[in-house]
Amino acid sequence: MSHVYICSPHRLEKENRAISDALTQLGNTVYLPADLCSSEDEVGDSKTIRRKCIEAIESADAVLCFLDDYGMDCAWELGYAEKAKKKIIGLSLDHYRLNSARISKPQSVDDYWMHGWQEHVTIAGFEPLHSRIRSKTVYLSIPVRRKEAILQIQEALEPYADKLHTPLTIMNCDLLSTARESWHVARHNCIEAIEQSQIVIVYVDDYGMDSAWELGYAERAGKEILGLSLDTAERHRMRVLRPQTVWDYWMHGWKEHSIVQGLAMLSDLFDNSKDFKVPVICPIIERHHLGSVQILIQERVKESDKEYYGVIEIPGGKILKNETIAEALKREVKEECGLDVVASESLSRENSYTLHKSKASLFEPFAVAEETGDHPFIGIFVVCRVVGGELRATSEGINQRWVSASELDDLLANKAILPIIAPGLTKYLQHMLEGAVT
Repeated sequence: MSHVYICSPHRLEKENRAISDALTQLGNTVYLPADLCSSEDEVGDSKTIRRKCIEAIESADAVLCFLDDYGMDCAWELGYAEKAKKKIIGLSLDHYRLNSARISKPQSVDDYWMHGWQEHVTIAGFEPLHSRIRSKTVYLSIPVRRKEAILQIQEALEPYADKLHTPLTIMNCDLLSTARESWHVARHNCIEAIEQSQIVIVYVDDYGMDSAWELGYAERAGKEILGLSLDTAERHRMRVLRPQTVWDYWMHGWKEHSIVQGLAMLSDLFDNSKDFKVPVICPIIERHHLGSVQILIQERVKESDKEYYGVIEIPGGKILKNETIAEALKREVKEECGLDVVASESLSRENSYTLHKSKASLFEPFAVAEETGDHPFIGIFVVCRVVGGELRATSEGINQRWVSASELDDLLANKAILPIIAPGLTKYLQHMLEGAVT
């Protein structure tokens, strides 16, 4: 059974109820904001609603975001949930709405009740900020396109802060505007800057979806949050956000989170009776260097698995339907690090069996399965050697390097390796030290 928080505008009563019913029928516990604050004394009490929604997100295993009507409060909750390391899933019931640019209803900053502007301080002008940011690291949340405002704020605040992170200092804005594949790098840089900062300043005169996401993330990270307004009239103006699709909100990570279409797919995802482990190939790639054997390791950089971001792993991935283990081995290694490999252990084609259209062949690796945690995989370990290609970093893994048996032993001893990988590497290392692996 899963505990699911539904992140969706309260006014979508019909859609929210249909989503909730689909999940509860499968035995899941659902937190629906409209139900959390339904008593008469809580209706309209934004502080109470905000507190209860935050408590529900903290209690949830997953946050389900309704993308067909995705707004500022949802963006805030999504940022909060990501920092809280919750599983994030997008849901669309209408493919056309998901991919169409939407126009928001006119609202001022103070209308965004989940964002806590009744509790955070908003400062008009620069001078009152000087003493508050003195000798501190500061992150400025402001749209990338507001270059003139960024430079103005940077000039006014940089002399007082120990360090000031702005979009101009932490990302290549020219590349960002022309190459969407660079967005995940910019997103990671922004998150890292928020983590390093003590204070997050939000430019409320032009406050949009990405700023809302960053504000939610910063609040869960325990950062001091200050609003900055250089034009009081602009801050209180009823604004309409410029038309954009979900995919335009690059800070929200929708290229990395799972998105499902329709209630049937959603039910399949949360049907606890269908839980199963996924087979993945785990290649142990060897090379002989200066008379000794080394293996290839890399650092994990999957945004969907932030708890283990930067942890040591080896290349690998899911085995596709009707793909042999040897085929999966070659494909995954080529995709993840650019090398061509062949298995060192035998694929026994002689010990195969065929009946009707099905053929199965024996393979003798070793396997690891996680007993608890968030990696529902069966890792099939295969020792292999390089026969071609060129080693390169990809979006799946970075900082690839070759390590000796003693270095691998140190990494295992220091608990620096992904849990689903560690037992298999321990077995491999034992065989290597015994001279059984060549």
